[in-house]
Amino acid sequence: MGVSLSWLLPYAVDVWAETPEDLGANNEWLNSLSDEQLQSIKLQIDEMWSFVDFKKNKKWIWVVYCPATKQALAMHIGRRSKNDLEAILQNLPDRLRRNCKFATDHFESYYQLIPKDPHQPGKAYTTT
Repeated sequence: MGVSLSWLLPYAVDVWAETPEDLGANNEWLNSLSDEQLQSIKLQIDEMWSFVDFKKNKKWIWVVYCPATKQALAMHIGRRSKNDLEAILQNLPDRLRRNCKFATDHFESYYQLIPKDPHQPGKAYTTT
C-alpha cells in the first residue's frame, strides 16, 4: 500500500488537531483516589526520537504512561531538553504531578525537575 507524503502530512495534522488535550484518557479512577492513595501510583516518563524528512531533523516524543490504567496520560513532541520535560510535566494534572511517583531513565533533567522522593530512576522501574 503506497501512501504519499503529500496526503499523509495533512491527514496527520487534521487528526492531531482533533486529539483532545488529555489524549482521551479516562482519569475517572485516578481522580477518585485520595492524595495519599495517589502516592502508590507510579507513572512512567520516557522519551524516544524520530526524524522528520531527514536524519538531522531529530524530534523527541515524550510520553507519560500509567501502567495501572494502561493509558498514556500526556505527550509532547520537541527536543530532549529540560524545557521539554517541563512542558510534558505541565500537561499532567496538578494532583498527579504532586502525588505520584515517577519512573524514568537516567536523563539528567529528570534529576533536576523531579524531587528525589517520588523519583525512581532506572529501567527496572519502567515497562515502556
